[in-house]
Amino acid sequence: MEYSFEDNKLKINLAGFKKEEILIEQEENLLTIKSAKELKTEGKFKQPFLLQFNLSKNQTPKASLEDGILTIEFPPKEKTKIEIN
Repeated sequence: MEYSFEDNKLKINLAGFKKEEILIEQEENLLTIKSAKELKTEGKFKQPFLLQFNLSKNQTPKASLEDGILTIEFPPKEKTKIEIN
C-alpha cells in the first residue's frame, strides 16, 4: 500500500476500491484504514497510522476518494496560548 503524508493530508493509493468498501476509524491519534470486505482481486487489508498529534472531538478529518486515491485532510492544529503568571 503506497501512501504519503504532507501538509496535513494523508494520501493512500487504494486503486480498485469503492468508497463503500473502505472503513476509516480514528481513536485519539491512531487512524486505521481497512477494507469493509474481502474482494477477489484486491483481497482484504488493514493499515494503522499513528498520527504525531491528537485530534479533539470537534476536529473531524475530511476524506475523499478520487481516481483510486484516498485523501484524508486533517484540520489545522489548534494552538493554545499559555499565560505566564
